[in-house]
Amino acid sequence: VNDTFEGGRVRRVFVQADPGHGGPDGMTVDAEGFVWSCQFDRWCVNRYAPDGKLDRVLKLPVARPTSVMFGGPKLETLYITTASMDLTREQLDAQPAAGDLFAVEPGVGEAPARILPIGTVRAGGADFLPAAASFPAGTMLFVVRGGAP
Repeated sequence: VNDTFEGGRVRRVFVQADPGHGGPDGMTVDAEGFVWSCQFDRWCVNRYAPDGKLDRVLKLPVARPTSVMFGGPKLETLYITTASMDLTREQLDAQPAAGDLFAVEPGVGEAPARILPIGTVRAGGADFLPAAASFPAGTMLFVVRGGAP
């Protein structure tokens, strides 16, 4: 963890990804406060301790994990989405499960969270989003905040 002062705000670097192709993508936080981070084009999902140290690496049979989320009755299953976009025929042959959904039971659950609706996009957009944001009409948007419901 590294603090820097930038533009009147303190910015904290939690984890510095290794240089090179690919890197961090979708993330979630488990009940122990550890961060699970998909490593796009790196064949794995990493678990980082609250101090930013690498705790665990889940190696996958696919190169492109995209997002992670806990589910199941006790939030004990880690679901991992993956991508197959822009892979060559040879790459797809080497990883036939690319684009599939994976489920892993890593021995921890997700931190309790409240999901609060913040608005529905109407035709023409929503005034609380940047002008560049584009969502289809009817899309529900949510803010997720940690803590008990």
